[in-house]
Amino acid sequence: MVPENKKKARKMDDLRLPRTGQCKWAEGTGGDYIFPCKNRAEPGVSYCAEHHALVYISAEERRRNRESRQQIGSHAAA
Repeated sequence: MVPENKKKARKMDDLRLPRTGQCKWAEGTGGDYIFPCKNRAEPGVSYCAEHHALVYISAEERRRNRESRQQIGSHAAA
């Protein structure tokens, strides 16, 4: 039987990190990750345009979401 710390070490050794300029979108759990996206990421950005849109929410959109939740909360209290 393989000790738990050896299993984790093997998982990290098997980890195939994306190349420079490649999207770093990760999928998986518990340290068992894969990087399935092979799209290009702009310099200084971690994700391709598609995954960037999923991860980052603009300040304007956060404000709209916050206002929407406040309106829903005020209607529920009435």
